[in-house]
Amino acid sequence: MKNQISIGDIPQILLKKQPTLVFILGGTDTGKTTLSKALARTYLNHGLRVGLVDADLGQSTIGPPTTIGMMIAKDHLPASFHAQSLYFVGNNNPVGQLTRVAVGSKLMVDAAFKAGADTVIFDSSGLIQPPYGLILKSSKLELLKPQIVIAIERTNELKPILSWLAGCWSLEVLHVRPAKEVRRKSSLERKEYRQSQYKRYFQNASLKTFSLSELVLYPPDFLDGRMDPVGLLVGLQDAAWNTIAIGIIESVSNKLISIYTPFPSQAKICGLLAGYIKLLPSGIELGRIRARQLF
Repeated sequence: MKNQISIGDIPQILLKKQPTLVFILGGTDTGKTTLSKALARTYLNHGLRVGLVDADLGQSTIGPPTTIGMMIAKDHLPASFHAQSLYFVGNNNPVGQLTRVAVGSKLMVDAAFKAGADTVIFDSSGLIQPPYGLILKSSKLELLKPQIVIAIERTNELKPILSWLAGCWSLEVLHVRPAKEVRRKSSLERKEYRQSQYKRYFQNASLKTFSLSELVLYPPDFLDGRMDPVGLLVGLQDAAWNTIAIGIIESVSNKLISIYTPFPSQAKICGLLAGYIKLLPSGIELGRIRARQLF
């Protein structure tokens, strides 16, 4: 591994360089989020305003599962993260949603800079295996154009991505191994974490009813009866098609739709974006919807 350094030295190294965008790259359970927090604390301790973007759809620490979340930390890192902006992808796995994940990543990074971040730390998902991992990461890197990539790998699992970077980009790559205390989570642990994050997000939700005639739907015909929409996760979008909140469809009848959601009452909802997950308010996932059931 080239120019390998200690992961514990990364915060001080980056503090000296002060890049505006740091891209943390690594597979699942390699300590990407832990490093993101350590970097953020270092920047905050030196008076910088930090933007954090978490694009791990299933294990995000900022937004609920199925979303890319963004938050700004101004003087300290809170114990519990709350998204200031969301981008609803609609699934807890990026495979099949590569375009939306890439677009959402760009929009959330832009939102962080617009909100006043001096530097943005982008915590990518653990999908790295070709072909989907290479396609997704190359798309994100091309859109985001970070100054520094921190590559966390156990052996050489990032080689397909890093060899492409070495041939096409002038950015700096810092190579590190995962910290010794990082451990792999079981599929059950990951499922339980998603459930807890859903439950936390919907804990203050209530049932709200909308007139379908006043909403733009995407896909346009996803409520045409090809599937039972009850339990389907949806993004509640504003007039500029920004995600205000996510919700769970409770019922559709008489040109009305009722959705269980925590969206702020002052917000104007102009559209619904269909997701691919069915969910109970308790956070239990009931299954996935296939794209052909929506389009």
